[in-house]
Amino acid sequence: MAISDVMTSDLPAIGPSDSIGAAAKAMTERGVKAIPVCDGERLVGIVTDWDVTRAVAEAVRADSASERKVDEFMSTDLVSAPPDASFGEATAMMSERQLHHLLICDGDRFVGMVHLDVDWSDLGGIAEPIATFTGRI
Repeated sequence: MAISDVMTSDLPAIGPSDSIGAAAKAMTERGVKAIPVCDGERLVGIVTDWDVTRAVAEAVRADSASERKVDEFMSTDLVSAPPDASFGEATAMMSERQLHHLLICDGDRFVGMVHLDVDWSDLGGIAEPIATFTGRI
C-alpha cells in the first residue's frame, strides 16, 4: 500500500507571510492540527497547533498574537515522503523522527499529509511504537 492511499490531499495551505490568526482559523475550520505552509506550490514549512500555542505564549499582548506572521513560528526542518512511499517506509520515517505529521511531496510540491497516532512508549516490551494512520490530520 502506498502512503498516497491514506494521505489527506485536500488540506488548505497558507503562505509564510500569512498571520498566525489566519493559520489558526484555517486549522479550526478544517478541524486539523497542522497545515502546510507553501510559497506557491512549493512547500516551505508546516504550522502545528503547538506553533499557534507558542505564538500566543510569546505575544506581548494576547490580542497581538494573531497578527504575528507564520514564518516566525513554522517548522522548516521538514521531513517528507514521496506519494509512492510504502506505509512501512512512512511509519519508519515518522518513528525515527518521532513525528505525528508527515508531509507528502512530489519533488518540492506539497501533495498531502498523513497523521500518525503514536504511543512512543515501550509498550509491553515492543521495541517499535504502536502506530495507526488516521484520517484526521
